[in-house]
Amino acid sequence: MLTPEVVPTLEAEMNALAEACFGKDAGLTKETEFHATNIWSGTKNLKRLRDPGKRIEILKQLLTIVKRRDGVFHVAVRLDIAKITAMSESDIEPTALMYMIERIKYRAGERDLPTAAKSET
Repeated sequence: MLTPEVVPTLEAEMNALAEACFGKDAGLTKETEFHATNIWSGTKNLKRLRDPGKRIEILKQLLTIVKRRDGVFHVAVRLDIAKITAMSESDIEPTALMYMIERIKYRAGERDLPTAAKSET
């Protein structure tokens, strides 16, 4: 989750990293987005980057961008598979989404953040 005031700076830094990895004016798009699994394994959009050291450096840069922000935080959601598999298939996705939104609202409330999820009550 992000607080609104960190978005412009975060976006600028992510775009700069995308350009460093994918070329000038690449920007952050679907073709240049970062996924740790793909970076680590050198797959999908980072398939051409064979040097593991360079891929690890990209991961470090991503973590540096995100970890220094007060307005960036994660929400951990753990779903109990036994409870989910007991539901009908049509109930699984809406229930999982509802649970995730409840966790986001809880975390936003802990930090007193003005999020869309928090205001939907």
